Amino acid sequence: MITFVGAFFSGIQATIFMYTNSRFGQELRQDLFAEIMSKDVEFFDTRKTGDLITRLNSDVLLIQEALSTNFASLIKGFLFCISVICILLYISWQMTVFMLGILLP
Repeated sequence: MITFVGAFFSGIQATIFMYTNSRFGQELRQDLFAEIMSKDVEFFDTRKTGDLITRLNSDVLLIQEALSTNFASLIKGFLFCISVICILLYISWQMTVFMLGILLP
């Protein structure tokens, strides 16, 4: 039963992260495209448009992948620590306070 609950929440987590990551990438691309379009004509005379679009997509993809991986790890670690502390508090609050008093400093 615990395996099914864990798998269910892992699926929800993956769906939320994929949705958030794709929305972030879309908004970042739109912002960068708007910034590029606001440049003067001289900017486009010295650069190839295809190179700008390729650079836009590749850079946004790199940022998107780096942030999604690091952000997912950060959230997982934070939730894991909170869960462990809650379980420890349930088992023995005195020992948990003692342990946190020693480990945190």
